[in-house]
Amino acid sequence: MTGAAMLKKLGFLFVFLFALTCFGAFKITKTIYRNDFTAGEIDPFMLSPVCIHQPKGGEKGDGALWMKNINYKTHSQYKIKLPSELFAEGGYYVIEGRYYGTDLKKGEQHWYGAGAVLCLREKSTKEKPRWEAAAPVYGTTAWSDFYQVFRVKPGDVTSAMFSIDLNRCHGDLFVDWVSISKAVEIPDSEVVAPENREAAKIRRGRDIKDPESLKTWKGAVTRYRGTMVAPLHITEADIDELGRWGANLVRFAFTSPKRAKSGEEYIKFIGERMAHLDKLLPAFKRNGISIVVHPPMVPQGKSSVYASANLKDVDDFDCLITAWRMIAEHYRDEPNVIAYDLLNEPYGISKEKWHGLVARMVKAIRFVDPQKRIYNPENAAPFDPNMGYTPHYYSPHALTHQGVAPGSRIEWKYPGYINGVYWDKEQIRLALKPIIDYQEKYKVPIYIGEFSCIAWAQGRDEYIRDCIELFEEYGWDWTYHAFREWPPWSVEMERAGAFKLKKAKEDTPAKKTLLEYFRQNKK
Repeated sequence: MTGAAMLKKLGFLFVFLFALTCFGAFKITKTIYRNDFTAGEIDPFMLSPVCIHQPKGGEKGDGALWMKNINYKTHSQYKIKLPSELFAEGGYYVIEGRYYGTDLKKGEQHWYGAGAVLCLREKSTKEKPRWEAAAPVYGTTAWSDFYQVFRVKPGDVTSAMFSIDLNRCHGDLFVDWVSISKAVEIPDSEVVAPENREAAKIRRGRDIKDPESLKTWKGAVTRYRGTMVAPLHITEADIDELGRWGANLVRFAFTSPKRAKSGEEYIKFIGERMAHLDKLLPAFKRNGISIVVHPPMVPQGKSSVYASANLKDVDDFDCLITAWRMIAEHYRDEPNVIAYDLLNEPYGISKEKWHGLVARMVKAIRFVDPQKRIYNPENAAPFDPNMGYTPHYYSPHALTHQGVAPGSRIEWKYPGYINGVYWDKEQIRLALKPIIDYQEKYKVPIYIGEFSCIAWAQGRDEYIRDCIELFEEYGWDWTYHAFREWPPWSVEMERAGAFKLKKAKEDTPAKKTLLEYFRQNKK
């Protein structure tokens, strides 16, 4: 079908809503594409072998798509080519849809999953692919919503491909309908916070506003509050400043300016990083600051030396095991190193393979150090008496990472609607529920190794405070990301406009919040 013919067909779908429909912080003004997956709207040539049309599979007994993957290598997909003229006006657009899933499990890569994806090519990016995707969905769900807001420049889009994906993940996905609509922003004065009934069901922790609650509280209590540091650049003067702030913990990464190409090179750089930390230990000691150490990368890993550890193409983990035995043997008698964080944000391998790797790392550590705490970055059942769980928290990424990665560059605000969900303290509580449940089930220490919000985000200060108050309520230790590392994460920087920063002349509200809680620390 030609673009002109498609436009003619889609013309019947252009609906101007005089009583504007409200979806979060945006109002739908017209629908430019909709597919209810009836028999007449299905193009059989766009169905992958494992994507089937279900005439009565929809929420109301009408048409739906059914995708089923039986392993993590299959890619089920229904593709719809859209004419670029649909996006000629530019501005805000919303991807919506209705789906339910059965036993949807994450794939080997953290971006694999089930969802609705729009691939755009634009003049301004020299037609490099730009992906706008509703967040991947997992588990077994009731009928639920896809929702993603994005923004384009007028006349910039040269091609568009819309797809429903079950991308290299396990399970069943049913999709009732999908649509793309033009939208306008709702003024803040018109936004009303909804009642969060699901968050209200979650067990509460200690009342941190009442100092007397500690006398009767029998649960966990926060003991360590601090920051991530930039280990390759931090100076003794920086450590002294962090000591004046009142922090009593740092998360110290054994980073390297380049990836290790061999096992020998990996072990060499681990030794160099330990020597570097040893030189800084006197400064940490005189400031009463304890240390959690962790490697952010793996031998031959293809990930950033600073970010998540991609384990997909790593076949030999012997060097990592050797490294942990080296680290534990070196620091077992060092009181300022209080814990070992096994690996930074690992992904790319199955849970079973990761569990086996954890067992090997723990065995290597315990061979030389039977006492120090070990933190697992995954919420698996602990199998060591002194093992804790160290999740990272950045939800919603659309807020905390706005302007960091290529994309729509929408200025989301907190509190407020973000991609159709109203985010406030209670929604953060709901997002933290898996951690709360894990703590309740296993009764182990929880340490939030990283959390943050980009410095130019509107409402960053309130977001950081709400996160900390919830961590404290449940008695979790925490380190803010980060101290004097990349400026956009720094509480010493402040917003200077859309995606712009400036050095703050006075303490920012975010810094004041950190200092307020650091003052509760014991050294």
